[in-house]
Amino acid sequence: MCKLSLILFCLLLSSGARAYDIYPEYQGFSEAEMEYLGSPGAVDSEYQSLVSTYSPDLLWERQWAGHARAYDLSVGSLSNKHFFLYSRLKTEMPLTQSWRLNFIYFSQRDRETDQVRHILELTKKIAPTVDLHFYGEPSLFKRETDLGMALTWRATHALSTRLYVTSHDITRNDHTDRQDSFKARRNPHSIGLSSQWKSADLSLSTGVRYDTPTDWIQPLDEVSKRYQKQVLFANALLDLPNKQSFSGRVQWDVTTKSQESLPDGGKTAEQSWYARRLQSELQWTHGLESDQWRFVSGFTHASREWRNAKGQQLSHFNEMPSATIRRRGPRRSDGFDTLQLEYELTVFRAFGDAELMPIQNRDRLESRLQTAYEFKLRGSSRLLLALNFDLDEASPVPTFEGGHAMFRADF
Repeated sequence: MCKLSLILFCLLLSSGARAYDIYPEYQGFSEAEMEYLGSPGAVDSEYQSLVSTYSPDLLWERQWAGHARAYDLSVGSLSNKHFFLYSRLKTEMPLTQSWRLNFIYFSQRDRETDQVRHILELTKKIAPTVDLHFYGEPSLFKRETDLGMALTWRATHALSTRLYVTSHDITRNDHTDRQDSFKARRNPHSIGLSSQWKSADLSLSTGVRYDTPTDWIQPLDEVSKRYQKQVLFANALLDLPNKQSFSGRVQWDVTTKSQESLPDGGKTAEQSWYARRLQSELQWTHGLESDQWRFVSGFTHASREWRNAKGQQLSHFNEMPSATIRRRGPRRSDGFDTLQLEYELTVFRAFGDAELMPIQNRDRLESRLQTAYEFKLRGSSRLLLALNFDLDEASPVPTFEGGHAMFRADF
């Protein structure tokens, strides 16, 4: 009961949105992401439901966290023009008794986030419980090169804390091919703290990141852009008696993006968006992966709020209960394949200025059925192929909405 109370406290403290950020300690200012200012027009009543369906759950996350070298991928159709893309790779190699080399890659791309990183990190053990990290991301374009430093302290065998500072686009002012720069030569910085607790039956991670306000001058386009972001997050997974487990995760973030004409410009209209996202997700699982039947019930709350410089405001609220049934197939020499059925209901509500609320953002009730088959591959590798069906259309049979694939491997 004490452990469950600890988890619930952390979830409430750091309340939070699928898609949950991949490696939030390595994210920050992104040139590609800044090209999209974050208006609410691209997020409709079905977006959250699709993103939630495509995102790996925390049981999948457990497999990822349990290996030093692993890869996973999730890709699905958001529309006839966009894919949801979630991909990550991590490797770890000891160089000497006190030095380690880590390589981390991730790609998180949807209608709100566009982060692609290739992180090379050197770790030096400077004390029995303290590690010093030096990491960076080189780029074809020197303007996009990042550097960072972190310190990890292992207070106990189960608890570790990481403090980090990342300097983004450190050479943009001196080595850019775009004639752009950061105002007052102040490049973006990300400052954060993350903690992890791991024991036999409990896994918990929490963190916070602050991205400094950044003014980005683009003289050829005659515009100045501003960026700032703060993130809070928490993930938890607790094993319970009788083949049950409880999992939850939350993320809260606030992003400010604006664009205005330079004093000698005047061709570009001013735009400013303040976007706040909050999501909490709980899952209750009965059954083990080796059992013939496994049941998962879940509930997700997601909200988004946008405000512009004119004072106009729009809010989205999503309440999403879901139920999943997994049936193990016949045993093979290397394990089991699994058939999966998932039903998800979305109660979508929107409030705010009518001018910001297109037809696809009106109050709706969305329901979705996913049929999937998960193939057991060599080792602990998995491949899940899914078909998604919209149950809201006025037709006697479900409407096919598109496919979805997930892959996981460790090595």
